[in-house]
Amino acid sequence: MAEEALPEAASGNRDIAQETAAILNQQQCANLRPPSFDGTTEVDEFLCRFKHVRVFNGWEAEETELRFDMAVTGPAKRGLLEGTYNHYADQL
Repeated sequence: MAEEALPEAASGNRDIAQETAAILNQQQCANLRPPSFDGTTEVDEFLCRFKHVRVFNGWEAEETELRFDMAVTGPAKRGLLEGTYNHYADQL
């Protein structure tokens, strides 16, 4: 009887793992990845795309600022002196 329980337990664990993977995959697909900006593309295009991602993902102000800071890289980081999303979003 114990030997019969092992395959059932393994099967149950596999089912749980598959369900968990499906849920994680849905969550990953549900969130859009924010664009990055290094200064080589148009800033207006970046800001517009970032705004769409922010709205779609439902970010609050604090998360928006953090993700904006992380999305701006390289020389563009030095050029954005104010450095806040709200400052630049108002210009759209």
